Amino acid sequence: MDNRIQLNFVKYLFSELLFIVIALGLAYWILDGDRSSLLTIGLIICVPPLIKILMLWWQLRNRSFEISNNHVCFDGHACDIKLQGNILPFGIGSVIKLSYTKGAMQKRNIYLPKGAMSQEEWQRMLACRT
Repeated sequence: MDNRIQLNFVKYLFSELLFIVIALGLAYWILDGDRSSLLTIGLIICVPPLIKILMLWWQLRNRSFEISNNHVCFDGHACDIKLQGNILPFGIGSVIKLSYTKGAMQKRNIYLPKGAMSQEEWQRMLACRT
């Protein structure tokens, strides 16, 4: 069994883009086809998911997660794992918060959404919770 956690950014990107398209379609339907304020609402809807995607990519570029001795390690640092946002059915909107200490008293957090990895990888990470 491979100890590395494989993230699927393409799947995550398309799921976030699908959210944006559905939200824009819903806004268009609610506004009865009025295109004058659709651009403003579109920017309000699009910017937060795009910021989330870019921040996650920036944090994880050229780095990886590994499982060793039933602990998740990020870039050689042991991580504490907490499940957050598990209120919707089927785990929609669930996020794993990975906390690790880098250097002297520099605590860092990474929030991994469920859509960024496969179900098997998700279960492997949750099995390592403390």
